[in-house]
Amino acid sequence: WKFLIKFYFEKIVSNLSKVFSSAPHGYSYFIRSVNAFMNAYEFSDILKKAGFKKIRWFPMVFGSVTIFQGIKLK
Repeated sequence: WKFLIKFYFEKIVSNLSKVFSSAPHGYSYFIRSVNAFMNAYEFSDILKKAGFKKIRWFPMVFGSVTIFQGIKLK
């Protein structure tokens, strides 16, 4: 799925932004941001270091969106 998502962002969204947007450079920034974002395991480690326990995540939309859940006790 990651290949399809990458293809979608880099080819389809990029080309559509050149046609329909007055500021297509904003879309190229968005694509770079998405590609640079950490994976679920890396983000889970950050949550652990911040004191969260029982961390779970739920990938959605073919892995392009992930919801995280954790518990932090005082």
